[in-house]
Amino acid sequence: MFNQVSESPQLCSYYAAQQCLSCPQIEVPYEQQVAEKTARVKSLLPMIAEDAWLPTQESASVGFRNKAKMVVTGSAANAMLGILGSDYAGQDLTECPLYSQHMRDFLKTFQRWIRELGISPYSVKERRGELKYILVTESPDGQFLVRWVLRSHRWVSRLRNFVSVMQEEFPEIAVVSANILAEHVALTEGPEEISLYGDYLPFQLGRVKLQLLPRSFFQTNTFIAHAMYQQAQRWAIALKPDRAVDLFCGVGGFALFLAATCRAVTGVELSAPAIAAAKRGAVASGLENVDFYAADATSFSISEGGLQLTRRDMIVVNPPRRGIGVELANWINESQARVIIYSSCNPVSLAKDMELLGSYKATRARVFDMFPGTDHAEVMVLLVKEPQGNAERKTV
Repeated sequence: MFNQVSESPQLCSYYAAQQCLSCPQIEVPYEQQVAEKTARVKSLLPMIAEDAWLPTQESASVGFRNKAKMVVTGSAANAMLGILGSDYAGQDLTECPLYSQHMRDFLKTFQRWIRELGISPYSVKERRGELKYILVTESPDGQFLVRWVLRSHRWVSRLRNFVSVMQEEFPEIAVVSANILAEHVALTEGPEEISLYGDYLPFQLGRVKLQLLPRSFFQTNTFIAHAMYQQAQRWAIALKPDRAVDLFCGVGGFALFLAATCRAVTGVELSAPAIAAAKRGAVASGLENVDFYAADATSFSISEGGLQLTRRDMIVVNPPRRGIGVELANWINESQARVIIYSSCNPVSLAKDMELLGSYKATRARVFDMFPGTDHAEVMVLLVKEPQGNAERKTV
């Protein structure tokens, strides 16, 4: 059991002062948050029997975020890292309790570094200045990946030379890059990434050594992400699939965890950099029975190149919020897979997709509290081909 958020919002001074309202449920006792979130998810998925649900996986309520996306406002002499209000005024969030103390100490150092560099924060209202965001990812062992999001290339050379200064104070910095976002748009990053130091952030979860690139997507809550990978692994151990495919695999989390159990695993992901990271993660983890393809999951699966995947006896899908859709659902129904693990960030699209996956029956399901203090929930469902449904209800 984790330390829970106090019933008082005083735990977060920003919320108490109404300066940041990103955690609207912070005043609700954590046990009540979990109960209400679980009930809401179950109501959206009535096709899953009550006895199929495992207990909701809870999270720590503070210190769980591994990512900081900080808008930089103010001036070079007095920069502020946090969020931007509707009046374009910045609000400092470097003491946000959702970050580890290590991350908070790191973020606060940027104010001085920005002053030493003399780099002007970008003004949304006036459309001038250079530094738009500071994006930081913290690994389980406290290493950092840093991205300076800039309006132009003007400061790239200076920042490259400044890396040594950063590392003198924080030798745990593993990767530094500059991202160029020239347009005046409501985005946190642009299309161009320039490496300033290092390539990959080592991100070890148990025996699996993930490798994150600056543009890699990874879940914000490290503990919950690990718990989800372990849940998939436990289901695989119980059901003993021989070969598995992980669609929408990202940097390979599910695929690499399943590789310890299955004879062969294939991961498919649209992002070529993510696939490069997944391959590097397989090597770092000493796994030789997993391969990865950079391709659209749906197009690749239904194409001639995906014919081999129809013979896999386990399929993992971890789609974006829109879900898998009709085309991929039909392909899965016609495949030889006897087991599906569906990891969803949107119970609404999950419900629609489960209706499409008529050849399968949900035998286990679990809610994962990825973002305490909010209504958001991740859900994992174990689906088994109908003829074997009853036989598989005892999986863990």
